Amino acid sequence: MRSFSRSSLRAVAALFGTSALLVAAGCSSEPDDTAAPMTTASASSSSSSTSASEAASSPTTTSVDSRILQPAEFELPGGKHAFRLQGSTDGCWFNSQTNVALHCDLTLSDPPLVEEDNIPSPQPANMIALSSPDSGFEYRYNPLEGGHNSDLKVLEPGQTLIVDGISCTAESATSMSCETKKESFEYADGAVHSEAPGLNKPSATASSAAADTTCPGIQMAYGEPITMQITGSTPMGCEEVKEVSARYTQIITNMTQEDIAQYGNSGTREFDGWMCGTPSAGMVAEAGYTFRCISESEGKEFLSPS
Repeated sequence: MRSFSRSSLRAVAALFGTSALLVAAGCSSEPDDTAAPMTTASASSSSSSTSASEAASSPTTTSVDSRILQPAEFELPGGKHAFRLQGSTDGCWFNSQTNVALHCDLTLSDPPLVEEDNIPSPQPANMIALSSPDSGFEYRYNPLEGGHNSDLKVLEPGQTLIVDGISCTAESATSMSCETKKESFEYADGAVHSEAPGLNKPSATASSAAADTTCPGIQMAYGEPITMQITGSTPMGCEEVKEVSARYTQIITNMTQEDIAQYGNSGTREFDGWMCGTPSAGMVAEAGYTFRCISESEGKEFLSPS
């Protein structure tokens, strides 16, 4: 048997020790680019994170139904419901308890002339009305001219109000549309678009408007009631003639000596856009009237012929 020296034995031991270290290191190490297998929990967490991220980046959508408002939000005393548009006093009133189920006050740029009971001459339409949910839309005239809508709750653009089967939608701040099961109309830029027969009837003729322009029984400050003649280029009704005359009479009745000294015996007065007065006794025959009121801005005029 061959014998080894101590130095040889130490060299062999050192060699075996280095090999063992290399083997041990090889068994415990893994490549850097090898990923650990994904567990069910980690997959679920990753999916939830992705969904949350997508939800955050997606635009929020509003259900159409959420834009249909409850009638109670627009309810007024007496069972009425009403709204106005955001950018004007145009708006609509719902009232199934009267003979007008819906009327919408509109600022029409080219209104047709319509005839109304108790108004002697055709007037420029300023509203669309519906007698009942089952009837048809038609142009109408309203002496209030929409001024009473300023305090109504606003129907925001895109919102719809439905009352008794009649729906109205604010298409924008200044436009709207209304519909029933049978008919509909759209209103924008002062114009109405509709296939409804009642909104496509011929306008009352100008000759018809001029056929009866007298307003009898107007009571002034003194004397017997007189007859007024409507002579302006813009049609007006006798009710307005009475209101203007009554306002003038109230002013004249309360004149002071200072007023007489300032305005003279003709009693000329300016109020609410109107100028009213009488010519002197010597000018009556030449002027052709004993009393006259004129609103130049509106093209309205009426007088009492001499």
